[in-house]
Amino acid sequence: MSDGTASTLFMDLQPGQTLVVGGDVSVQLVHKTGRVARVRVTAPRNVKIDKKNDEPPQEVRAKAA
Repeated sequence: MSDGTASTLFMDLQPGQTLVVGGDVSVQLVHKTGRVARVRVTAPRNVKIDKKNDEPPQEVRAKAA
């Protein structure tokens, strides 16, 4: 975000469910197998979409240990 603030939301989705961001971007969970999820992102052409590999959130790593 341009003002240096951000928000985080953790959400469980089932295949076929869609998350809408900002009214014009949607992320649909298409398929889930084990630790891999296939998502469909629909956004206006002027919205840049990148895949970023990050470490899992702290609480997820704690549960996995």
